[in-house]
Amino acid sequence: LVCTAGGALRASDPIQWRSWGVRDGFVETYTFRLSATPNGNAYAGHGAVLDMSVFDGYSVTRIPDPRSSAHWYSPSETRVYACPGCAPWVISDGELRTFQEGRWVTNHSPPAIGKLVGAVPTGDRVVVITDTGIEEYVPATGKWREIEAARPTPIRPFLQAVPSPSGEIWVAGERGLGRLLVSRDGGPYEWSEIETGSRFTHFSFLEPGARGELFAQGISRRDGRRAIVRWAQDALQEVFTSAEGSPRGWRGPDGLIWIMEGASMYRLSAGRTLPVERVGGLSGHIFDV
Repeated sequence: LVCTAGGALRASDPIQWRSWGVRDGFVETYTFRLSATPNGNAYAGHGAVLDMSVFDGYSVTRIPDPRSSAHWYSPSETRVYACPGCAPWVISDGELRTFQEGRWVTNHSPPAIGKLVGAVPTGDRVVVITDTGIEEYVPATGKWREIEAARPTPIRPFLQAVPSPSGEIWVAGERGLGRLLVSRDGGPYEWSEIETGSRFTHFSFLEPGARGELFAQGISRRDGRRAIVRWAQDALQEVFTSAEGSPRGWRGPDGLIWIMEGASMYRLSAGRTLPVERVGGLSGHIFDV
């Protein structure tokens, strides 16, 4: 588990890293899934152990892992997401689960079920994304309703979803990207999308930046290479293309665009590619950001 220290960093400044591991209370060093929530907690999923680490920046609490088996099958597991004052939610083993009274509880699936892609709590309700649509679930009543703002859309099937602290839910599709704005718990919802099927397809590794900004990996229809794209102000910008790897990109704490490609990490500044030295916990394989 690796995080950067706070504060603005200029491009010429050294990167200030802090790292945490087993000595700090984590279940183990191997960390495969990582999610930061608006209340400041980070949920870390590990390897072949059935416990998670919840880190608040100072100490670690261990909770059961939502998986029913120590075998890790990543397509059926999402990051854990929570909101202030609400329980954490996750898709695990292909099921919708929430953490209640010290254990993970499976909830009912939507009536017209597709493959579950993500679950984002907004308060008393949960926005559940499937490969075919987006639903609102009310745990207190068990009721479901379709969020019609996101239907119909040509970017389906949906592949992945991730929330941002500003109340946006970003969705990756096979042929484009979508954004669901949640003004308050229970809606109304506002949907916008950008269809990119002629340029890029099969989006993944969504990383929200500033409000209204999203970074994602897409596959170029031109040459089949994987690229990092930035969606902001209704335009899609290609910011980095990998010759043969599977890159990931995000907005760093210094305001620059960060790129991870294979075993290398870079910052993009004024047309230059600045290497980032990997030390301590960064010396191994990086699974999640």
